[in-house]
Amino acid sequence: MNLRRVWHDEAALTRLAWLAIVFYLGGLAIASALRHQGDFAIYYRAGQRIWSATTLYPADEGDRFLYAPIFGLMFAPLALLPRQAAQFVWFIPNALALLALIRGAGRMLFGAEVRLTAALVALPTLFCARFIDNNVEHGQLDLMVLALAVWTIVKARENCPAMAGGLLAVALLSKPLAMAGALYFLATRRWRAIFFAALFVAGLLVLPALFLGPARAASETMGYIHAVRSMTVRYRQTTTNQAVGAVIFRAMARPNENRSWVDQMASLAGGTYGLIAFFGMWWWLALAEVSVAGEVERRLALGALFTIAPSLSAIAWKHYYAALIVPYMALLSTLWVDPPAGFSTPRSAKFLLVVSVVLNLAIGDVLNRFALFYGAHLISSLVLLAALGIAYRASASAQDRHAEECRSLAAR
Repeated sequence: MNLRRVWHDEAALTRLAWLAIVFYLGGLAIASALRHQGDFAIYYRAGQRIWSATTLYPADEGDRFLYAPIFGLMFAPLALLPRQAAQFVWFIPNALALLALIRGAGRMLFGAEVRLTAALVALPTLFCARFIDNNVEHGQLDLMVLALAVWTIVKARENCPAMAGGLLAVALLSKPLAMAGALYFLATRRWRAIFFAALFVAGLLVLPALFLGPARAASETMGYIHAVRSMTVRYRQTTTNQAVGAVIFRAMARPNENRSWVDQMASLAGGTYGLIAFFGMWWWLALAEVSVAGEVERRLALGALFTIAPSLSAIAWKHYYAALIVPYMALLSTLWVDPPAGFSTPRSAKFLLVVSVVLNLAIGDVLNRFALFYGAHLISSLVLLAALGIAYRASASAQDRHAEECRSLAAR
């Protein structure tokens, strides 16, 4: 192989980047079979309960199954396999989901006709490898939910409302990360997609009745609703919970004191942040949708949506922040790979991008515990949000200057 030729051949570099990710997934596949995956154990147990006709949502259970009953049915076939084999099989859709997430993010941000460069394939994945590893370590399904959320928006933008609504419905019944798709539908007035999403949600809630019978299906659905409601404040002190309320609770709480007022303050702060983030992102997406500036601004707004998505949940686990693949891709493209014409790259945006990456890559047991305790990944996403905002404003200003120059030339 002529390495010099490959280095100057963007298509060859891109193929190497995809190949590197495939090898990376191969290593994770081995790890997935060898580790004891705590969250997968919950899914595996749910599958066993389907076969034994016991409830999916015992009221006295510590680590509870927090997904709709239809997902319990989905895990039932895995429960027929030995635990380690089931973990390996479960890894396969997660691996495919990572590939779908990267490809879908590129299609969402740049369009179906644009091929991702090597940098946009490899660097966002590298920056988020910590969260991807964490998904595999726990046997989580966040990569699948993120892929569904991204492709929900892709299909909405490509005028496929039924498919977009169906994808969103599946995602919404699994993780709060899917709020990214719902928020995009609302901000951009995709009413038909919203209708189909509601229709599919209702269908997925009713579908278990065909397998479990109407009475048990109704009981499991009520158990699901109760389980989700009961878990909001349970994980305040768990450091891998990077939600705003949890971070504030850990920062304010002191040993051997009444923590009820701290919990109330944390809940208030988390709720206030959620409202501001939700409606602020709604406004940004709506502004970008009607903007005459162009696709660069829409791209940056979509990137911002996925910085906000993890923290909209009352429980935002560390692995939720794999969503940052999307904003890293949007920002790297704008600042480095394909800056818009007349765009003067803001140094502050570059600096904040570096800060975000460094915060996510904190290593060493002591540093990692300290970083998690004080919400390093939450802060990283907000720093990245600020970088996207600066780049958005700089790009819009460049477009305004270009338009003014064109008007001046026309007037002459």
